[in-house]
Amino acid sequence: MLDTFVECKVDSFWYSAQGKGRYPLYPSKIMPYRDDPNAENLPWLIEQAHERGITVMAWDYLTTAPLLAEEHPDWRVEFLGEESTYYERNGHFVCLASPYGDLLVDYCVEQIRDIGFDGIWFDGCYQRSDADFRWASRSAHMRKAFREATGEDIPETLDFANPVFRRWVRWRGEWWSAYFQSLSERVLAQQPQAVLCFNHFTRLTTGTEVGCALLRTPMQSMMVGEDELRRQQICLQARLLRAMNPSVCPEIWTRFEDTAHVPGPGRSEPDTDALTHFAAACFTAGAHPSFGLAKHPSTSPRALKVIADMAIERARWIQGKPVIAARLLISQASLDFEYPYDKLPRWQACFGYAYLLEDLHCLYGALLEDELEDIASESPIGPPVIIPASPYLPGRVLDNLERFMERGGVVIAFGDSAQFDEFGNTTGESLLSRFIRPTETHQSYPHCMVESSGLQERPDGEEFLVSGQGFTFEAKDVKCLLKGRTQGMLTKKERMKRASKDIANIDQEGAIGMFAVEKSIGEGRLVFISFQPGAAYAKQPHRSTAALIEQLLRPYLKQPLTVEGPLQVIFSAFEMKDGSSAIHLFNRNPRMRTINGLDFCNAGAPAPTGPLIIRTNKPFMEAKVVAGADQLVLGLVEPGEGRIEITSIKEHAVINIHY
Repeated sequence: MLDTFVECKVDSFWYSAQGKGRYPLYPSKIMPYRDDPNAENLPWLIEQAHERGITVMAWDYLTTAPLLAEEHPDWRVEFLGEESTYYERNGHFVCLASPYGDLLVDYCVEQIRDIGFDGIWFDGCYQRSDADFRWASRSAHMRKAFREATGEDIPETLDFANPVFRRWVRWRGEWWSAYFQSLSERVLAQQPQAVLCFNHFTRLTTGTEVGCALLRTPMQSMMVGEDELRRQQICLQARLLRAMNPSVCPEIWTRFEDTAHVPGPGRSEPDTDALTHFAAACFTAGAHPSFGLAKHPSTSPRALKVIADMAIERARWIQGKPVIAARLLISQASLDFEYPYDKLPRWQACFGYAYLLEDLHCLYGALLEDELEDIASESPIGPPVIIPASPYLPGRVLDNLERFMERGGVVIAFGDSAQFDEFGNTTGESLLSRFIRPTETHQSYPHCMVESSGLQERPDGEEFLVSGQGFTFEAKDVKCLLKGRTQGMLTKKERMKRASKDIANIDQEGAIGMFAVEKSIGEGRLVFISFQPGAAYAKQPHRSTAALIEQLLRPYLKQPLTVEGPLQVIFSAFEMKDGSSAIHLFNRNPRMRTINGLDFCNAGAPAPTGPLIIRTNKPFMEAKVVAGADQLVLGLVEPGEGRIEITSIKEHAVINIHY
């Protein structure tokens, strides 16, 4: 195995220090172990790897310790709901608020100091630990911690109508984030050279029951995630992880196989196109790719080498500071209070706004709600903040946004946000009522009809549909950016009177009014757009919607680098330590533009596309392809004009620009 890794240029891998049931495979001084541990195997394997220049990470499951749970039943995780009768593993989970939380620190140090591992890759950094999807944890230790922090008891039933339950949902996420940080600090204090990785379950289909809060968790350890074979979530997922912990570049894991990879003659290795496509998406978003092998590495030497060669060529070019022209606010409530009610649409909408910004070739980064206080005080004032329609936001968010705008910041808000606070209570003052103060509103369903506003290929005055529900409104002291009219559904009785299945369902009259306005607030501005394209755009991108949003956002997005080209090509840029810029270009599979396409493992590489034009806001001295030279046809380079013309791109490339 190790010789295969050397041959394929693989320089790091995980290896489990405990069995599948989560008990040590060696005679631990910290954790109980079975009667048949082997004291020699792991140190020997690590020694052999180190002699070959390969580092070894211990794979560990953060929340299970079955033998310890048998010794200390009161340390076990407790779940909300009726007791499960068929899933033995439920009794294996131990609560980190119990003494186990301290033991785990000592166990980590033991694996690194005494056994010789170079670090630990923590899987299972989540709180749902039950086949019945019951919520955790109500252990006596967690109940005590919650009571000390809030003066209240953890509810016994799942009830989002209960304000105490909602408070507990938020509190337990904050508790877990604090534990990750504490574990990292305490282990690194004793083993400074160690590498710790925490698998955070920020997945498209993972809900609030998992308890992975979208909170800043700054530490000198790596935040990692999994794509679950849903490649369309990678770019936003990586940016979220980077926002949570900007100290270390994140990592995204996937299986080292495509879904049709089955043993048999002529099918010995997975599809390298699918694997490199995944890796390209990760690097473009600013994350390292990571792979799990289902078979012995000697069965896939060619695929391993292809991936290693690509990673070696590109990894250094994401180590700089991301260039950001806009910040997309992702509320923690996207996975908490909103999620249980509409299950997926609100979380899907977050991805829809991300896809929209990618289609507009916008250099965007994720912004978490607990960062707003920082950006309200930053100097100089930073890039615009884009708020997807987020009904659930803490009240302090509006205060921080106002401070940000008064100091010269720009806020671009879609839909009416902050109608409820972080605990689900009505605020009485939403973003719309606080800053716009409309004199009247008219709801539109299911789409909005807007004026062309000079859009190309549309005669002035022509109306067209845009993705997403919205409303027209009237307001004073604002600059109107976009007008249109509402659509309303006819009653069932009225529909029965008409023969058409489409036009008959639409109220052709509607209420004419404003759909988008600009308002000066202090030295800054608020751009308010009433319609909400996120969820609709996530499922079916709408070219007219993208063109309209681009027209509305163009005056406010001051990008130091711009790309003109096909929608499926996305890009990112990083400021390197030497002052140069690294530009990543990625020709994604078109199915990655929606949340509907799930199986990208067999999709293969997308067809080459182009042309593309890269423009910088200042002249440069040199621009050269530093990764993926065989993937890109470089046309005209005009340093004095800050312009690079690319004839075509196959999949992924990196261009380094020196100013």
